[in-house]
Amino acid sequence: MVFIGLIADKSEYSYIESIFLNEHNNKKFKFFHITEQNIENFQNIKFDTVIIMKKLDKLSNEITALTKVFKQINYLICNTDIPNEIEIEDKIHTKIITYGFNSKATIVISSVGEEKLLVDVQRDLVLNDGRTLESGEHILKYKKPHNPYEEIVIFILNLIYY
Repeated sequence: MVFIGLIADKSEYSYIESIFLNEHNNKKFKFFHITEQNIENFQNIKFDTVIIMKKLDKLSNEITALTKVFKQINYLICNTDIPNEIEIEDKIHTKIITYGFNSKATIVISSVGEEKLLVDVQRDLVLNDGRTLESGEHILKYKKPHNPYEEIVIFILNLIYY
């Protein structure tokens, strides 16, 4: 079983979990909504991926618990348009994938249309099964009223696991 933790608003969490699980009809994934109220409960769960979609200031009191979670993950996916200061030890072998409108992100949102997003993968990514995704542009379907960040997260999860 692959455990995926989302630090996100409830609506973002619900949408991403629902779309990803429905697209793949696969029981090998389990999503967890990580909040300031429940972070302590997740310290001993080995997440494969943690996704940060919101500011961590409410979790700053739980930095020890958050650090324990980060030590065990394979992928950390972060929205670079939200200012967060995350310190990860050099010894940790976590692959970090960033996304957003920020030009320094790993995956940059180039344009947002009525029904599609244009994203640019800025550097080659080594994926879960050893495949390499080369840098370049990709077109994603976009379903309003959802925000583009939700579609990017689903895109990244699909890259990693499929």
